[in-house]
Amino acid sequence: MVGLPVFYIAVGIGAAAAVYYRKKLREPIAQLQNGVERIQEDNLDFHIEYDGDDELGQLCCSMEKMRRELRQKHKALWESLEQRKLLNASVSHDLRTPITVLKGYLDYLEKNIPQDKLTEDMLLDTVSSMQGAVNRLELYVESVRDIEKIENIEIEKRSENVKLLLNELRSNVLQLAGNKEIIISNDITVDKIQIDKGVFFRILENLLQNALRYAEKQVSINLSHKKDFLILTVKDDGKGFSAADLEKATTVFYSNDKEKQHFGIGLSVCKILCEKHGGLLYVGNQKEKGACVTAKLKNF
Repeated sequence: MVGLPVFYIAVGIGAAAAVYYRKKLREPIAQLQNGVERIQEDNLDFHIEYDGDDELGQLCCSMEKMRRELRQKHKALWESLEQRKLLNASVSHDLRTPITVLKGYLDYLEKNIPQDKLTEDMLLDTVSSMQGAVNRLELYVESVRDIEKIENIEIEKRSENVKLLLNELRSNVLQLAGNKEIIISNDITVDKIQIDKGVFFRILENLLQNALRYAEKQVSINLSHKKDFLILTVKDDGKGFSAADLEKATTVFYSNDKEKQHFGIGLSVCKILCEKHGGLLYVGNQKEKGACVTAKLKNF
């Protein structure tokens, strides 16, 4: 008869354990098990929601924290790979412009040196501008070799003489004009600005190439200075952006198969570089006709 009470006690303990498991343990254990299976499948789009204040609750909280950290690292890794692809593609795209500038200068020298049409000052100015294009070529090549993602590009601002900057701008731009007219205007009232000149010219060359590609006859470039920003505006007299294009103009590799692209990878790179320089890129259309793209660069 002694064994009977012991039996009832054992049954009671088992029943209590079953109830406790069903009430307190089953839900967190199921969530933890599901979380482990999801992670094994490389799927981090789930949540562990258990707010108990016991040891299992703490374990669930730790598991959820680990999931969030893993998801963030996966996202960062994916973005890093995408940015590396973007950087490599953008550099290949950007190499064409300084090469075109150099070819223009070489043709200019080849035509004028034999006829003694160049003064010493003209020759020195041409060589100096060619050196600037060579320096940008080196910068682009080094970015492929040394930079793993575009966010690692370091902005190195230096004090630049506005007059000298404009002279270099005019000299380079005219080499790219082809049969289009390029109008350059300047509304900067200060003598010096603090910018990364290499980044500035990279943005300018991308915007100019896009504008020249789709302009009918004319492209205008304007430089201005407002508060703490250098503002570069490039306009053309082409068809401009469609409403659909404006939504995705700075998206990497966005294209429109039905029409010629009014942009390419260049705008997405310009957007990133403007943001790295503490500014923004605005894409839009003029009221009458043509596209208008404005780059704002913080200059201190």
